[in-house]
Amino acid sequence: MLRICLFSFILILSVSCDRPEAGRHDPSPPTAAERAEKAAETEMVVSSQIEPEMVLIEEGPFTMGSDSISDAEKPAHRVYLGEYYIGKFEVTNAQFKAFCDATGYSYPDAEWSP
Repeated sequence: MLRICLFSFILILSVSCDRPEAGRHDPSPPTAAERAEKAAETEMVVSSQIEPEMVLIEEGPFTMGSDSISDAEKPAHRVYLGEYYIGKFEVTNAQFKAFCDATGYSYPDAEWSP
């Protein structure tokens, strides 16, 4: 068993030494044409997503609805929510449209437009 391992190690080492590019680096940088060719061959994905600033909303009760504004908001009642994070700034229609276009998410209704 030891002979097989030793033989395999020597075989791999000798095969690696025969390759002229192994362990050597070309000291000259690639030309502009070589860089352009390499860039064309390489698909690069760059994320343009910028994470929005988030703020913590602490857990606790709040009054949901209203008894005085419209019938659709009645009745006012206490609701308890656990803590959660929400964007510090509102999302614009253009940002929401970009999200829908990028993810395939459907717009809320036919009347919505950015």
